[in-house]
Parts: sequence; structure tokens; C-alpha cells
Amino acid sequence: MIRNRAAITGSSFLTMFFLGVGATIIGAAARNIGLSPYQIGLMLTVQNIGFMLSVIIAGAVGDTYQKPRILFIGSLVLALSYWTFYMKSSFLLNLLIMFFIGAGIGTYEGVTDAMLLDIHTRREGLYININHFFVTFGSLMITLYLVFLQMNWRLSLTQSAVVVVALALLGRAQDREDRCREQPRNDAVAAPGHGARPIATSKASSMMPAETHQRSGALSMTTQT
Repeated sequence: MIRNRAAITGSSFLTMFFLGVGATIIGAAARNIGLSPYQIGLMLTVQNIGFMLSVIIAGAVGDTYQKPRILFIGSLVLALSYWTFYMKSSFLLNLLIMFFIGAGIGTYEGVTDAMLLDIHTRREGLYININHFFVTFGSLMITLYLVFLQMNWRLSLTQSAVVVVALALLGRAQDREDRCREQPRNDAVAAPGHGARPIATSKASSMMPAETHQRSGALSMTTQT
């Protein structure tokens, strides 16, 4: 169980912020990149396919694997996608990158709500609603940053990639902490099983003389008869 609630709750909100950034970045940067409406439509379609598949997979494995580990993988995918988006002018290549942007933010959608429910036993609805507020907040901020303030979209994506890498490292650290915390617990569960065998053996050994004595008595009675 995750114990550092403040850190994990804050990182969850921040991941959802970048979910909003990833979902809106193509619309906010399209004018500066020079994309046509047709190309924007294809980009969003491919991104949503990656998002949908990632949400399904992350949600399915979230009960089997540590959730911080899933967030670590998703954050690495998203950071690399932000970093490489339109470094080359090939539309097909960037279409593939958009798929991975969708996959990266999909891990956030598929895991963060469940993680918040795991660590908060009271006011769960409040934390879930705040979590999704940050999606809208991220969409609003990237639009304000790129469209209204006319900031450099490439610099914005690079900055986003750096922060997402920091989120990945936080998820990795939390995953290691959870595994270290579970190891003694697993050893404690396994210990009684290993200790039970000598006891059973000693019981069997203590019963053997009595059983031998009974058999000897029965044999002597048969001989006398």
C-alpha cells in the first residue's frame, strides 16, 4: 500500500494535468506547425486509438502490477513522444508519435483514479473530481500558453517532456519503495510454512515408538495363543 499520500496524490494531479496537455497539444500547435484540418483530424483519431487501447490495458493490469510501475512506463512513453514530436517533418512518422502520446496519457487515465481510491478511504469522490479537474486545467493552460501568448510550441513540448520524466522517476521510486515494503511481508508469510515441517516430523517421530510397542504387544499375544 502506498503510504506517502501527499506525494502520490500530488503526482496524480500533475499526471492528469499532462493528460489535458497531451489531449489538446495538437490543436494548440497546429497553426504553428502548419497542419491542415484533414491532418489534424487524422492526428486526433490516431491519438484517441492509442488512448483507448492504453486505458483498457492499464486498467486490466492495474490490479496485477504495481500502479506506480505502470505510471512509470506511461510517463517514459509520453516524455519520449513529447520530445520527438515534429522533430522531423514526416507526417506519417508524427502520426505514429501521436499514437504513443495517446498511449502515454491513456495510462494516466487508466491508473490514477484507482490509485487514489487505494490510498484515500474518506472523501474519495472529492479526490476523483479534483483529479479530473486537472485534465481541463491542463488543456486550458496549454491553449493559453501556445495560442494566446504565442509561445514557442517546441519549447513548450520540451518543458513538458522534462516534467513528465520527473514524474516517471517519482513513479519508479515509489515502485521500488512498495516492493521493498512487500518483501518482508512475503517472507513473514512464507516463514510459518517452512517451520511447520520439522514440527510435523518430530510428531511423527514421537509416535513411532508407541506404534512399535503396540505392534510388539500384539505379536506376543499371538505367539502365546
